[in-house]
Amino acid sequence: MKVSINDISEVLLAHSVDSPFYLNLKNGEVLEQSSITPGQTEAYAPLPLLAEARTIGVCWEYTEEIDEIEIRHELQAILRHVDEEYEFSEFTEALYYHGLEEDWETYKEERLLHILADWCEHKGIDYND
Repeated sequence: MKVSINDISEVLLAHSVDSPFYLNLKNGEVLEQSSITPGQTEAYAPLPLLAEARTIGVCWEYTEEIDEIEIRHELQAILRHVDEEYEFSEFTEALYYHGLEEDWETYKEERLLHILADWCEHKGIDYND
């Protein structure tokens, strides 16, 4: 079986950040935890949470790609003063102010695809983009 990480990503992005989803290891279907029949959990693998694509580290990596030094430094200053429980409001407000929200969304989506590819490789699951 080969799964599509693009399809998985679309499901994750269409739902809440903290919603746990599982991959059916037999047919590649993505399901919410509540949809899994009790006693059949061994046929499913928990997918990475979307929140993994929004960590402070990922935010920092994104800022490193910003060419305009003043904006990069402003965003990095925001990130320096937060912890992993950060709710992203100040960071996302600054992105919006500078017109970078679309670039950030694209970066997060690409990062999620990378996370999913790594996850599939770690689990020994064949995948395509």
